[in-house]
This record gives sequence, C-alpha cells and structure tokens, in this order.
Amino acid sequence: MGLSYYAVSGSGQERKRFFLVLKLIEASNEESFVVQPRSEMDESIFRRNLLMLINKYDQDFAAVKLPSGSAALLLFRNDDVSPLGDTASPRKPDDPFYSELRKGPRTSIGQLSTWESRGERNVFAILGNWVRGRADLNQAIPAEQRGGRRFTICWNRPERGGENV
Repeated sequence: MGLSYYAVSGSGQERKRFFLVLKLIEASNEESFVVQPRSEMDESIFRRNLLMLINKYDQDFAAVKLPSGSAALLLFRNDDVSPLGDTASPRKPDDPFYSELRKGPRTSIGQLSTWESRGERNVFAILGNWVRGRADLNQAIPAEQRGGRRFTICWNRPERGGENV
C-alpha cells in the first residue's frame, strides 16, 4: 500500500447508563494510528487506501488531513466527509477528545483532565467505577503511568476563537 504509521491512543468521553437510571460520562480510550504515505502518492489513491483500511478494520471513520486541503476532516466509511479543524494544538484539560502519543516524553499535568490529576470526586462515578471493576479511575494517575504528550485538532480562526472540536 505504500503507507507508514505510528500508534497513538484515541481518547475521549462516552455517555454510559448506570443501572438503567443514571447517565454518566466516563473516559474512553482506543488504539489509533497516524497513517501517512511513504513517498509521493496521488491523493485519490491515498484516500482509497484509507477507505479500504477503515472498512477492513470495521471503523466508522478516520480523522484525515489530505494534502489538497487546509483542514483535517473525518472520512467516513461511505466516503462522506465532515470538517474537523485546521490546526493541532496541545490538549487542554477541558478538551473532550484528544490523541495521545504512545512514545516520547510523558504528558504534563497541565494536559490531564481534572479527574486524572486529582482522582474522581463524583460519588456516583466513584461507585460506578467500583462496580465495573474500574476503581483505579477513582485515583489520580501517577506521573510514571501517564501516557505520551496529548494533542487535539481545533479551528484556528479568530471568528471561532480557536475553538476545539
């Protein structure tokens, strides 16, 4: 295929039901990859290869930056697209979605969510984590267990105020 890649963690938040009554937002994390051509490649071939990978691995979409455009976009398995943003920046604690490098320097405490830096404080979330066998989420993440640096894709336009998406 003529592609190279490196692994990242795609992270964000999901709404979950707790005992079919309460809705909680909890952290989610899945393996992702940054994929790029190894050499010059026609954009239509690159896009076709990405669509083949999206469908082969049963993904709903991929975040993509094509050479012909200035913004990153979501490329859906049916070849539809949705704009994401035009720049990547270090993750801020209130950004709901981000990517985390697997290798290299560890993330700083300034890129951690509040619950990661001090531990979960919501009583319902603490109980939900404990019931699901995820009690470790109730504790702050020690520095040696933090992942790599984090980044998020955002719009870098004055009219949007650099809003993260």
